[in-house]
Amino acid sequence: MNVQYDAKILVKVEETENIYTFKLEKHSDFSFSPGQYVWVSLDGYSKSPMAIASGKSDDHIMLTVRRWGELTNALFNLSEGDLIHIDGPYGSYFPMNELKGVDNLYLVAGGTGITPVRSLLRSLSNGTHAHLFYGAQESIELLYKKELGKSNINVKFIIDKEEENWNDRIGYVTDLLQTEKFLQNSKFFICGPPPMLKAIIEFFKTSEINNSDVYVSIEKFDENGNVIGPVLSLTDPQVNFLKI
Repeated sequence: MNVQYDAKILVKVEETENIYTFKLEKHSDFSFSPGQYVWVSLDGYSKSPMAIASGKSDDHIMLTVRRWGELTNALFNLSEGDLIHIDGPYGSYFPMNELKGVDNLYLVAGGTGITPVRSLLRSLSNGTHAHLFYGAQESIELLYKKELGKSNINVKFIIDKEEENWNDRIGYVTDLLQTEKFLQNSKFFICGPPPMLKAIIEFFKTSEINNSDVYVSIEKFDENGNVIGPVLSLTDPQVNFLKI
């Protein structure tokens, strides 16, 4: 059931100059699945879809937002205690029922594409081992890095180019995939910007991995700002139709 309400900002965190995280009040009737999004709006501004980063059982809604227009500029100027209008949840979601009996879940994320991945990680049952490959252009844009590093998830980070004081991997997420020996009885979930998605989809389509075990969250919008990119299996014809 979709819920519309004014949510109080409980916590506001500056991740970078252009990325903020908001923890919002959660309405008692609000229920969602990892991979879904909400419409966010403020008086005087057009609404915008934003992916949910919190887990299903968390007592708040968490959104991590990149600056890209007037609405986000206005959001970034708000303070804890201010209200944001929420409408949702909407969109398709990662098929959690497909994880029953699965030993390993491989997650691939780029940039702010980590938000629905975080939601999924926080909603997993204890029986599935999670492996995360996470890339960004700069180390400062590796969101939730400390949180992920302290978890029991097998995490591999990578950034596009060398930085001072960066002692981890340099390159692209596909570089991590090409050297990985994937375990049996696994599922895969991918979320990130279109250039990354295109390269990773090509990797999986030319690999020996069963493409029906690979799901991709395609963040595409129509001319009216409506989300048309659902969570799809690589075997779904829409993956080609959407032309990432």
